[in-house]
Amino acid sequence: MKNGEHYDAHFWRVNLNEELPIYPFCSEVVIRQEPRRTEWISHPFLILCGLSGGSLRYTFNDRKIVLQEQDVIMIPPRTRYFFESYSTGGYYEKKVLELQGTLLDDLVMSLKLNQVCCWRKGLWQDFLTAFNVIHPANEHSKLDDIPDTAATAIRLLHLCALRNGQKNEKSDPRLSEACRWIENHLDIPVNLELLRKNLNISRASLGRLFHDGKGMSPGRYWCLRRSETAEFLLLHSDFSIKEIAFRLGYSSQFHFSNEFSRNHKISPMQFRKRGIW
Repeated sequence: MKNGEHYDAHFWRVNLNEELPIYPFCSEVVIRQEPRRTEWISHPFLILCGLSGGSLRYTFNDRKIVLQEQDVIMIPPRTRYFFESYSTGGYYEKKVLELQGTLLDDLVMSLKLNQVCCWRKGLWQDFLTAFNVIHPANEHSKLDDIPDTAATAIRLLHLCALRNGQKNEKSDPRLSEACRWIENHLDIPVNLELLRKNLNISRASLGRLFHDGKGMSPGRYWCLRRSETAEFLLLHSDFSIKEIAFRLGYSSQFHFSNEFSRNHKISPMQFRKRGIW
């Protein structure tokens, strides 16, 4: 501890000929007494952060989340965000797991963990159990530990998906229906009048439904899912950029490339080659 701060990061240091499908390459314990604010950042890996003390505010493009003690947040790969503790008192203690691997994107999509998720104490014990296995293993970096740490990380992701499913079961079924409708019509802008008629609710109720359940408007949800689908097709399909633009309803490849470059600060071709921005 120095000046009220403590930082203990363990990086996996075993040299492998090929990258693993899923593995927790870094684990951290961070304690800060003084306020801190990061710049806008994004990473090509998945982050799981559990708060063991204090509080911390995370800001994303379309929402803000304040973590309290024993809350856990999951940030998918390539998500832009920053965090700060000026507005929450300065002090916080957090534990962080960072996961990467050749199958990470596929697993995130299949488990429906491709959006920021936060669990209020409901995931803390599972997260802490996984962290207490992975953190010391990363410190020693023994080849024999790889199966256990990888399995622990995958189990934790499945528990995240399970907790998400339990939360979604309690949500309004009309929200699930509306989300499915939007996701099946990413090639056309959201028709709020048609959507609210399908759900038999008013436009005001439709707006509240998405605000309460997703923290955003229906239009913003369409934009987000459209962008995520574009990213997925660029990384995991053989479609040309022109074909992706057509499938997502853009008037031209030029229109798609301009919008993608404006939102991601990198062209679709560069994104496809690098996989990150």
